[in-house]
Amino acid sequence: MIGRYLRPLKCFSFGFEGHTVQKIKANLAACGVKFVSDFVPGDVLETRRGGVDVLRHLAHELAKLERNGSIKIHRKIPDVGERVGHLLIFDGALAAAPRGTLLHAPDCYMDKLAAGPALADHVALEGGVAYNIEQAMHVLDCQASDVRIVALDRERHTGLFKEIRDAGAQLHLLGDGDVSGAIWAAKDDGPFDMLMGIGAAPEGVISATAILGVGGMFEGRLVFRSDEEEARAGTMVGDDLTRLWKAHDLCKSEDAIFAASGVCDGYLPGVKVGDTHTTVYNELIDVAKKTVVRSEEQRPL
Repeated sequence: MIGRYLRPLKCFSFGFEGHTVQKIKANLAACGVKFVSDFVPGDVLETRRGGVDVLRHLAHELAKLERNGSIKIHRKIPDVGERVGHLLIFDGALAAAPRGTLLHAPDCYMDKLAAGPALADHVALEGGVAYNIEQAMHVLDCQASDVRIVALDRERHTGLFKEIRDAGAQLHLLGDGDVSGAIWAAKDDGPFDMLMGIGAAPEGVISATAILGVGGMFEGRLVFRSDEEEARAGTMVGDDLTRLWKAHDLCKSEDAIFAASGVCDGYLPGVKVGDTHTTVYNELIDVAKKTVVRSEEQRPL
């Protein structure tokens, strides 16, 4: 049960200091940000010329606030024109793409399936657990006991767990956040073959963005816990709420990135605290370039 020791990812850096909206505004003002509307945590409109430092700083500050939401960016670049972007933060992981290309996912659940490139054309959310495990056995030329499924350790997955075990596949459980599980499953050298189960819809958008950069497949369908939740989703999504969403439906642009830093050991190494400094481990996935870059940075205590 590896997943009990996993925790959500933080974007750009680590910290839980008590930051206020006023301090964020002061910090961003020092970086040259001009607010064109009142600041609302998780929904910011700003204008600035050149560079990505302000966006990085803003994401950092929101991570410290442990806020979920989106940032709307409006920039006027000389000789280029206006650029409007959309950045989604959920449980610290981050996806960014041109505005309007990331699904404005409602605060509800999503039934998900993620897998690597080898299985991309052979498994499907609508196929069901037994079918997808059989397909994996055929494509990967292995026994059911060799197929590795990862899912969130939640009571709502009791039926899913039974289906996986009845099919004879391995079941690995995540304690928190299925973004890690989805990316692991999408990578050829990852520890899992498929992610299955229900998790947060915004995390599905972030997972899909990352998977577009590493290869593999992602499919999801919204799941609602109440009529009120479904009604709210209807005003946000503007589409058939019962439809199947694929990765390119959730992130419609190649001009997108996924970024995260590790807090506890898991998909990324966690923060290491030394005598004089801390070390933070980061990952940046560029969807257009299909590159995955890992880095580390040290900060004095």
